[in-house]
Amino acid sequence: MATEGPHTNPGLLSGHASVAEAAALLPTEPLAVSPHAGVAELVERLAERPSVHTIAVVDEAGRLIGIIPLSRLVDDLFLRVAPEVFLRHLLDPKAGPEDLQAHTARTAGELMEPPLSVQETGTVRDAFRVMREHHLEAIPVVDEEQRVVGELDLVELLLLWLRALQPHLR
Repeated sequence: MATEGPHTNPGLLSGHASVAEAAALLPTEPLAVSPHAGVAELVERLAERPSVHTIAVVDEAGRLIGIIPLSRLVDDLFLRVAPEVFLRHLLDPKAGPEDLQAHTARTAGELMEPPLSVQETGTVRDAFRVMREHHLEAIPVVDEEQRVVGELDLVELLLLWLRALQPHLR
């Protein structure tokens, strides 16, 4: 008899697989920052971890206090700036950053949204529900003390689903 694993586990198809199991498929080091971190720092740190889609904002003890989805950061940097100011910066290499800074948030604390997360012991069904309801591509994974221990994204959920379905697709 075959052993149960990610390719044969019926719990994967029903959504009862754990968040920890799904997050282990494509481990992503979470990006956790202080609410005082500047926007430039956020962008620099994201560039170092292109697989991160949601920034976790944490307190001094490492507990989640907010999130910054990548889409929110992009919207704040590009869409909230008056179009003529943004275009001037694209077209005029001498334009300074003053106008742009006046239209955007300056810290993670100003940008953060409520602290949405999933417990590492939760199910992928719960994680998917929260991600869909809040239009998130990724969500922080937290332990029982609300410390950020990982990130779960839609690609991991797709991979988990595909691996569960493979035996049935042959």
